[in-house]
Amino acid sequence: MKNLIMLMLLLFLTMISSHPGSEGQRSDSYLGIYCSLMHSTTGSPRYDEPVTYGEHNELAFKLSVVHEEGGMLLFLPEDFTEHLVIELTKDEERLPVENLDVQVSTMETKYAYDPRLSEQDYDPDNFQVLEPGIGLRTSFILKRRDGTPFPYGFYKLICYFKRGSVKFEDGTDWQGRGGRGGAIFRILRVESPEDQRGYYIIKGGEYLQKNQPERALEVYQKLIELEPENISNYAWLGATYMHMEKYREAIVAYEKALPAYIGERTSIPYELAFCYVAVNREEKAREVLKKFFGELHIEETIRRIKMVLEKKRGRHKKK
Repeated sequence: MKNLIMLMLLLFLTMISSHPGSEGQRSDSYLGIYCSLMHSTTGSPRYDEPVTYGEHNELAFKLSVVHEEGGMLLFLPEDFTEHLVIELTKDEERLPVENLDVQVSTMETKYAYDPRLSEQDYDPDNFQVLEPGIGLRTSFILKRRDGTPFPYGFYKLICYFKRGSVKFEDGTDWQGRGGRGGAIFRILRVESPEDQRGYYIIKGGEYLQKNQPERALEVYQKLIELEPENISNYAWLGATYMHMEKYREAIVAYEKALPAYIGERTSIPYELAFCYVAVNREEKAREVLKKFFGELHIEETIRRIKMVLEKKRGRHKKK
């Protein structure tokens, strides 16, 4: 009888260890959370961490949630705004959570974190399920509830989900490794020409994200006036005109900037080639692609540019 009980116990333990929701798979689960401040620069000569300039009533962050390790499905909360916890310190002093307002964007993208996976291995439209090896990108905005700007200083941000917000596929609470992420950055006064340059670049990017390209153009024109000898700044004008689909104006700006980027790894030659194709100057597009990237894949790149342009024109027709 004793041997039979021991045999049943061993059988039960074997069944548990082989079950897809076993403790081994739970403890092996790793949830990566990564944050970064949008509209910042790492080009400051004074600091290693990202910096942004001037007064900010809101701060925008990129957020990635990645199921890096583990074999079980993870279920994320439907409303990140309600379940994402943000802790913010300024100059090592923690700011009261109740004074912060968090707004998470609904614009989400799923992607294969594991390069061996493809879109067939996950549901790209289901943002509540996170399959093994899959990540999700979104963004959030942080504001002070009293409406005042964030003061100048050094900041540390930590973000994580409330306990019980993330579940395993069997409905139990996620309890693996990771699950916390953060960012460090500085908000600086504009005190030097270098600061002014950074301010203009960041401000222009903010206006483009808010779909205010005319204001971005004004800022980038000021940048060119600040540094008339720096031809690389014309690339910002080119990007703005390209955003506005004013491809001829973008070509003029990109052509001025291009000599500054010879020998560098940059997307500017591709963007210039895109503009050339948009105005039916394919030979010029081939010329710039060959100069910067060689003969390989030129025709395939031209074909893909045409596909993108066709989609853009199709959306305009629907409007």
